[in-house]
Parts: sequence; structure tokens; C-alpha cells
Amino acid sequence: DEACYKPHKSCRTVATASLAQVRQPIYKSAIGSSQAYRNHLQPFIDAYAQLHDAKAT
Repeated sequence: DEACYKPHKSCRTVATASLAQVRQPIYKSAIGSSQAYRNHLQPFIDAYAQLHDAKAT
């Protein structure tokens, strides 16, 4: 659906606190922005990987 590529042009009601973000065009500037938090998330990433590996066996 072409509308998926232009969510900022939708007239539908959005019931979320991130309304301003929903109305922004798709952009690339946020790519990699999570890297600043990687060290804080590493314990979760490791635990998730262990659970995933345990389920796979």
C-alpha cells in the first residue's frame, strides 16, 4: 500500500503520545542513534540471546 510510505499525509486520528513523530515523513537521521545506549542495553541483549538459543535447541 502506497500510504505506508507516506504516513505523515494521513488524516486519520492517532491516539498516541508520539503524535508529532507519527506525522513526520520517514527519515534516515535516526539511523544509529541507539548506539549511544548499547552499553546500557547489553545485559538485555545477552539475556535475550541466551533465551533465543535455548528455545532453538
